[in-house]
Amino acid sequence: MTIDEQARFDLRAYFRGAMGEDRLADALMESLPPLDYGELVTKHDLALTKTDLRTEMVGVRRELGNVRTEIGNVRTELGDVRTELGDVRTEIGNVRTELGDVRAELGDLRTEVGGIRVEIGQLRTEVGNSIDGVRSEMTDVRVEMGALRSEFKSDIADLERSSINQMRTLLTFGVGSTLSTWGVMATLFTALG
Repeated sequence: MTIDEQARFDLRAYFRGAMGEDRLADALMESLPPLDYGELVTKHDLALTKTDLRTEMVGVRRELGNVRTEIGNVRTELGDVRTELGDVRTEIGNVRTELGDVRAELGDLRTEVGGIRVEIGQLRTEVGNSIDGVRSEMTDVRVEMGALRSEFKSDIADLERSSINQMRTLLTFGVGSTLSTWGVMATLFTALG
């Protein structure tokens, strides 16, 4: 049977009435355990609990050793990760340096392209000026060709007139010679006749 606090209070009141003194009732109540006897711990229970606790402590120490080993492994891995991070940082630094070099090269290329654009603009101006010069010269040549055509036509007309006059002269001379030859022949025929 389990005694609760109310039952203990009632028992104390009974003993106080039976013994007549509070002091004796209090001493009796203090000698009684406040709990059920099944809940009281014996030395044997304590020894078993102590052995169990020591066994558990050995297990806990073993687990703590394993945890320490794991923590050591984690620290080693963290060291490796830090080393790898250092390598990555070095690589990132190298990439940044290379990017800086590429940017510098791009700047140089932009400068060169700007220079080429200026040269192309100058060449366009020169070609445009040359084309204008050639056009002007072609215009001059056309004017000269027109003048030469006029001269040539005039010379051909003069040559035609001169040729016609020379042919007339030759014909006249040829006809006169022929007539004189015919006259000599007629005289010879008449004399022979």
